[in-house]
Amino acid sequence: MKIKVLLAILSFIMCTFAIKGISTVNQMSESYNLSYAQAKSATSDIGLCFDWYGITIVDTAVKYSNGIIDSTQATKVLADGSKNNIKLLDQYYKNVLPQEKDAANFIYSQDVLSRKLTEELLLLISKNDREGVDAKIPEMYGVVDPLCDRINDIIEIKTETARTINTSLQGEIKEVKAFMIISFALCISLCSGIVLKN
Repeated sequence: MKIKVLLAILSFIMCTFAIKGISTVNQMSESYNLSYAQAKSATSDIGLCFDWYGITIVDTAVKYSNGIIDSTQATKVLADGSKNNIKLLDQYYKNVLPQEKDAANFIYSQDVLSRKLTEELLLLISKNDREGVDAKIPEMYGVVDPLCDRINDIIEIKTETARTINTSLQGEIKEVKAFMIISFALCISLCSGIVLKN
């Protein structure tokens, strides 16, 4: 009779271990996916948008207005960069956190201005109007500087979020390890009891 009770307890422990293990592994998987998504968004999505706003647009306009690059080169850089930035923003908007919604809305509204400005630059470049492009540069800074400031805020939020999730994930891993050790010890103890009874 006692052996049956011990076997029942052993079975219960194993079932509990399996349920707890599956639940924790699922939680860890979700945590990892969220952490990866936020880290990727900070570096590969919104992070690359920073390069477009903060470097490429202004740099291309300055180089063209000073005769460092020709109209063909400038047109290609701006046209290709604008298309790529749209894709990056689409990816970014899929991973917006609640605490960054205001910044995301600001970026959306400012990006409309940025696209309009890029179209104006492309039109001036098509006319070989270097002076017109040069005159647009101060306006460009007025659009891209606030954008870059907000993007920096978002990158900081996403990086901190990923760091917090990773810390939590480490805690979950330690919890699984502890649970496995305790469960193993109990199983060994019960199995030893059964063997000794026999």
